[in-house]
Amino acid sequence: KIPIVYDGIWPPSGDISAFNFSNGFEIFMKEEKRVIINISGEIFFETTEKIYKGNKCFFHEKDGKIAVLGNDLEYLNNFYYDSVYELKQGFKVTLGNKVGVVDELCNEVLPMVFDQINVESSDAMFATGKLNGQYGIIIKGRGGISVYCDGSRLSFDVPPVLENDRVLVPMRKIFESLGATVDWDGDTQTVTAKKDDTEIILQIGSDILYKNGNGILLDVPAKIVNDRTLVPIRAVSEGLGASVTWNEEENTVEIVAE
Repeated sequence: KIPIVYDGIWPPSGDISAFNFSNGFEIFMKEEKRVIINISGEIFFETTEKIYKGNKCFFHEKDGKIAVLGNDLEYLNNFYYDSVYELKQGFKVTLGNKVGVVDELCNEVLPMVFDQINVESSDAMFATGKLNGQYGIIIKGRGGISVYCDGSRLSFDVPPVLENDRVLVPMRKIFESLGATVDWDGDTQTVTAKKDDTEIILQIGSDILYKNGNGILLDVPAKIVNDRTLVPIRAVSEGLGASVTWNEEENTVEIVAE
């Protein structure tokens, strides 16, 4: 039973009869805030900014940029896109006047380099598109890089990147997935992660990783992409005792924590 304490529904033009908690949540208004509640009336998320419900997720708009919240109401990406359109699977996204496609976890499937894209689902093998004034058929390649930790697929607010044959991922998600605590020193641009008796230290731009004070040479240094710190996934995972496998055919990283 939902308590009768809310000032309205969101969006205001919405039809209350359409509120069916289809994905477990709905949006109400309370004291100038948009609140996401479950069918028992528990508040799981609140904001004074715009938020909209999709078929399988929510969209949060802030300063003209949009982030996607998954079914667990965790952010799947940073506030990065100008617009997001739901597909049967995944999303069509825009940045400036360019269009791309991401999957249901906001991992890149088609890069945002196209003028137009027509596709029904992120898992479709073909799409029609326009690039530099020319039209044609886009044959989807392997898409973005997927990362699994102990069998569970990880979602990142900035997608993994491949640089010099090394995969880099956002630091906080990978460290926390491996059971480590993580600290960021903005003054020195240094990452410190700790798990049990192991301490990992990396500095942006440095090709040295320190494990318990001992230096290890990196093929690729940590870097900042879209205000997120990306770290080399194999180096930090193995530094914390995990094993890492790269499946080139599937474009997938598989981590087994130990």
